[in-house]
Amino acid sequence: MAANDKSTGATLEALAALIREVSVDSAARSQNPEESKRATEEFSKAREIALRRVDRRDYSRGELTEYLVRKRELDPGIVSQILDRFEEVGIVDDARFARNWAQARLRTRKLSRRAIERELRVRGVRAEFIDAALDPISGDQERQAALQLCRAKAAHLPAVDRQVAIRRLAGQLARRGYGSSVAMSVVLQVLDEQADETDPEAS
Repeated sequence: MAANDKSTGATLEALAALIREVSVDSAARSQNPEESKRATEEFSKAREIALRRVDRRDYSRGELTEYLVRKRELDPGIVSQILDRFEEVGIVDDARFARNWAQARLRTRKLSRRAIERELRVRGVRAEFIDAALDPISGDQERQAALQLCRAKAAHLPAVDRQVAIRRLAGQLARRGYGSSVAMSVVLQVLDEQADETDPEAS
């Protein structure tokens, strides 16, 4: 998935040590020692689960919130405190996440800007980070990605009528988020390339 771009030397162990400086405010204010102990234990448990999660790959804050609150059923307030601290020390960085995600999805999946934007929105990334991540992707880069995808799909297309081939290839591009005008232009170019290659009289 997206590449991990964490700063050199900033290991999770070192970052975890910084995070341990965070106290549980609710526990500190508690008059009941049992409540204080319970809150501290819950905070520690949530922190360790979160650290194990981010050790796998880079995640957006939205993804981590979804996982920790909905799937692991941790307290939303504690999760928010932990993720605030993660952002402070650079474990979670939505701008970095969006940048890496956009480049990786364009390179490996040949997705359009529109499809990448949709994926980032689903992962809870803010609009300004999405815009900044997509800005470096030019129209030419997007078209080249569409051409690479279409050529790969066309190479494995069985012998069918040209119109059938157009529909199938255009559908493949549409599923990657490409608009109809770009998809049609790319498909026709690829099919014309194939025709030239198979034409014995082609120069």
